[in-house]
Amino acid sequence: MRTLGRILALGAVLVVTTVFAAEISIDADRTVEFAAFKTYAWKGGTPAADASVNSAIVAAVDEQLAAKGLKKAEEAPDLYVHYHVKQRADVKITDWDEGKFKLANRNITESWAKVGTLVVDLVDVKTGTVVWRAAASGTLKDETPTPEFLAGLKRTVGLMFTQYPPKKS
Repeated sequence: MRTLGRILALGAVLVVTTVFAAEISIDADRTVEFAAFKTYAWKGGTPAADASVNSAIVAAVDEQLAAKGLKKAEEAPDLYVHYHVKQRADVKITDWDEGKFKLANRNITESWAKVGTLVVDLVDVKTGTVVWRAAASGTLKDETPTPEFLAGLKRTVGLMFTQYPPKKS
């Protein structure tokens, strides 16, 4: 009986690990002086349908930005932060706010997102350009969020911010 319990426990660990083995990609404008950014505010995006997932993402991003020295500001922020959740295969990611903002020095029009993708953008308020973007595919699924799921989501957001601020090129 103890062996069966160990096998079940190991299986649970493997399932949680597999769920959060997200493929993370990061893109940044390496010509930007990220040290100049001191404040941020949330604006726009495509939030998760589930309120607890939305709250968990916002809290995890807030925690990461605070750890990087940025402060949340209600007025005159240096950066806008927004995220997109793509939980269906038939949804496209396009430039934020109907094409108003572009990734610096690149033209982004649209791309298909994998099911369960979380995208976080940091937009320079002064220039209106996305200066940093992280995407984690396979992170979110259409399921009821459990405490384990929310903890894994927080870890994934932490991994997304490991390369912020980016190194200069």
